[in-house]
Amino acid sequence: MTPATTTPRLSASTISRPSLLTSSYLLHSAKKRRRRRLEFSSSDSSEDEEDVDDPTPLATPLPPPTRGGRQRRGGRVRRTRGQRRGGDRGHFTAPRQTRRDPSPLHSSDDSPSSPSSPQQHQPQQGVVDAISWRECDEHTPADFPFQDQSAGVQPELGCTATSNILDFFLAFFDVTVMTLIVNETNLYRQHLLNWGRPGSVREYAHKAPWTDVTVPEMYVWLAYTMLMAHVKKHDLKDYWSRNVIIQTPIFGKYMSRDRYRFIYKYLHFTTSMGPVPNDRLYKFRHIMSLVQERFTKFFKPYQKLVIDESLVLFRGRLSFIQYIPSKRHRFGLKFFVLCDCKTGYVLDFIIYTGTDVDIRSGDPHGFSGAVVKTLMDKHFKQNHILYTDNYYTSPALTQYLLQEETGTCGTVRKFRKHWPAFPDTQERGTVKKKEGGPMLALQWVDKRPVNILTTVHTGDLQDSGKVDHHTQEPVKKPDAVIDYNINMRLVDKSDMMVSDIDCLRKTRKWYRKGFLHILDLVVLNCHILHQQLTQNTSLSLRLLERQIISQLFEKFGTILPRIGAVRDVNDRMAAAEYMAAHKLVLNPLRPSGRAGFNKCQVCMYTSRRDKKRTETKYRCAACNVALCPVNCFAEFHSLENY
Repeated sequence: MTPATTTPRLSASTISRPSLLTSSYLLHSAKKRRRRRLEFSSSDSSEDEEDVDDPTPLATPLPPPTRGGRQRRGGRVRRTRGQRRGGDRGHFTAPRQTRRDPSPLHSSDDSPSSPSSPQQHQPQQGVVDAISWRECDEHTPADFPFQDQSAGVQPELGCTATSNILDFFLAFFDVTVMTLIVNETNLYRQHLLNWGRPGSVREYAHKAPWTDVTVPEMYVWLAYTMLMAHVKKHDLKDYWSRNVIIQTPIFGKYMSRDRYRFIYKYLHFTTSMGPVPNDRLYKFRHIMSLVQERFTKFFKPYQKLVIDESLVLFRGRLSFIQYIPSKRHRFGLKFFVLCDCKTGYVLDFIIYTGTDVDIRSGDPHGFSGAVVKTLMDKHFKQNHILYTDNYYTSPALTQYLLQEETGTCGTVRKFRKHWPAFPDTQERGTVKKKEGGPMLALQWVDKRPVNILTTVHTGDLQDSGKVDHHTQEPVKKPDAVIDYNINMRLVDKSDMMVSDIDCLRKTRKWYRKGFLHILDLVVLNCHILHQQLTQNTSLSLRLLERQIISQLFEKFGTILPRIGAVRDVNDRMAAAEYMAAHKLVLNPLRPSGRAGFNKCQVCMYTSRRDKKRTETKYRCAACNVALCPVNCFAEFHSLENY
């Protein structure tokens, strides 16, 4: 009897994957997926039916879930096959519900209205509903007479044409500002010392020898920080190096290396040790406000003003760091700067943080319009003329500034709201003009079309002072373009001048970078104020800062005693070349053979003690001046006013 043959049971491992993909299997899978989609859509519809509190209808119904999205079932999020293969890897988000918000600019008058329809849109204050543009050949601009005779340097500065250059700097960084910095720095160091747990690394990190900072010491620290922009070295320790190849004797004369590093480590500007709600600049808000107040108080602008962006280099971790590819540094803190066009003086600035503390949110003219309103708030109703680039300029904002008695001129983006349409194909050099009341919309074709919106120009062609290299004819441009190019470059010019004395140091603390940039702006404004009072244009910004540094050392610096009795050989020979020329020698003998005596130069003309006539037989070999060998020789070669 033969045994019955049995068919072996096939496991999943013995069946190849293609054998499973039968027609019945595919049909069953399709029905299963269809059933899940119906369940998902029915659950959404039931939830929508229960929500009856909001009568506003949706513009479009919710779309059913697609295979490319992520589906939620059973309290968990399930990825679809396409996402598992590397598709969407974002979080699950419900389909966006866009609601109807009819605007008078786009709604038709014959649209039916019903009690269940959404509430009609009410135009906000300052919003332009429509602007009527018409072509014109001649345009009469608005008149902005500026007759403010008090523009320029204000008496609150406390300086005159004969004042010392240091007095201009001390007007900004006075005792009030420096006392704030000193007190907050000392408190911050004490806070860090108390913060560490006993035995922790943080506790020992702040137990180095420390004495509280004083106001004169902080002035010396600022002088060294500004001096580092003139003496470039790769490492901070190299400034205090005694190597004869790279040494700089002034470093270490008034402050040691470790003391400078400790002050920079604990530099602080606020007593608040925790974040302030909605204020990301709380760490140096107080010091920034004090300096801004002095910027506005010491100088009253002339008629023409300009607003532009400035970028301070910072590549650390920061929530409101900005990227501007057209700037030199590209990454950093973005400053919105208001400058006077005639002098380049920085009147005010705003640091972009992404919050509505400094710039009001929800402005009808957008974020860029809110920036203009905030910076110009103190200068409205004074017949100023404002120059802006295409980030700020718009017809709606221009009309608002006209109501505030402020003229404007700036480039405009092609797709700005209410901007008139111009033909796309035009020959180079052609000008098309359209006016809407006192506003003039102008398109001038150079290499590409240039759109200008102005309320203070006629749009007529003028000689630009340049000559075409091909035709040897003078190049003509509209008056608005020429005036815009002259005045719009002031912020970039200020950035260029500041970059020459940039004292920024590498740090992880963004507020220290912001403070050092404000220090550079203070030096720039001191240079402009000094030029306005003395009419001296030969003194450059670098030379003025060097004079400020030397006078800070002379007034607040205290020479440190040398540590150690034995001097280094390199230090002993540091002035060998100078002393080889400037040395004491005997006066020439007289014809009678006796020693020659002459009157000491220092004793006769000194201003530090009583004058007297002292006969000496010594003189300086290089200067050929009779000097006493004990004190007068050293004073003559080390003091400017001996």
